[in-house]
Amino acid sequence: GVPVDLCELARFDAGAAQGLLRWPEKLLPVFDEALNDGVKALLSSQTASRHPDWRERKARARLRHCPPLSAHRKPNVSALRCGDVGPLVQIEGTVVRTGAVRVLEAQRWYRCLDQRCEHVFPVKPDAAQGNVFEAPKRCPGQDGSCGSRRFVEVERENADYQELRVQEHVERLGVGAIPRSLTVVVTYDLADASTAGDAVAVTGYLERRWQPHYKDVRVDVDLVLRACDVRPVAAAHAPGAARATE
Repeated sequence: GVPVDLCELARFDAGAAQGLLRWPEKLLPVFDEALNDGVKALLSSQTASRHPDWRERKARARLRHCPPLSAHRKPNVSALRCGDVGPLVQIEGTVVRTGAVRVLEAQRWYRCLDQRCEHVFPVKPDAAQGNVFEAPKRCPGQDGSCGSRRFVEVERENADYQELRVQEHVERLGVGAIPRSLTVVVTYDLADASTAGDAVAVTGYLERRWQPHYKDVRVDVDLVLRACDVRPVAAAHAPGAARATE
């Protein structure tokens, strides 16, 4: 992962930073694609010829240090609400449970069978429905004008997947308050990077996870935080405070 400081990005390009803060789910893949284009350009440059040990690897942006705005930097897990679904948020807490690392099918690639198009496009699973894949209905090629309904699967991409349970810091709560916890989803290089007892700062975006529904039974919806970055924090001199450690 490539660390991206959002405060520094806002000074360099306020529009890009604002877009990532408001629509991280849509813009992060675009940001990752730009990073990988930069990696390819660097490896094809003269600088790479002096470093024979450099190898091309998939780069992923790890967004951190959200601006100190109430909409994005939350004091604890209890401050999160259903209205926070979508935008980028940052919380701090303690990892109290780590799940097993599993293999998740991250996306599938399809190719249009129309000879005039032959567009190749990805399809991602629906996280709200338990990572279920839906077959594409129309080809998005030629700026959406293709409309073909015939495809063939050409590639699958897998990713390491793990769920953490992060609990808000007990020392920051009032007397008699019960600490709350939240499920955090980590993938790729973030999986298996944290252990129970670690104090961490998590940057990501909230998603809805629908539970199985039955007739005449109220449907339950859980909130999970899909992490873009998880970094350790250490206690500062002030009681109950924390600072990030790079």
